[in-house]
Amino acid sequence: METIIAHLRENRFLNEERYVEMFVRGKVQAGWGVQKIVAALRAKYIPAELVNRYCAAIPEEDYEEKLRSAIEKWRRTHPDEAPNSPKLVRHLLSKGFGMEEIMKAINS
Repeated sequence: METIIAHLRENRFLNEERYVEMFVRGKVQAGWGVQKIVAALRAKYIPAELVNRYCAAIPEEDYEEKLRSAIEKWRRTHPDEAPNSPKLVRHLLSKGFGMEEIMKAINS
């Protein structure tokens, strides 16, 4: 069994770094915020150094676009709510976006 695991690691089939890179990329595309991504990776016992490195590498433009898209979608589906409703803030927090990011995006 150890031989098989060593073989998989040598050939990059079993590689934490590759896993974290793809996980972060996929979750950002799915609309997750950094806080939710970090929490999910910590739950999988991924080293903090890897998590921080790949979360810091998220393209700022893509991340901001996902946040704006989530805000627009929520506002379309909740037309009776105020533009900066506490419900919107809670929704975005549950998606893993930070409070500062949310307030900046809502007020701009």
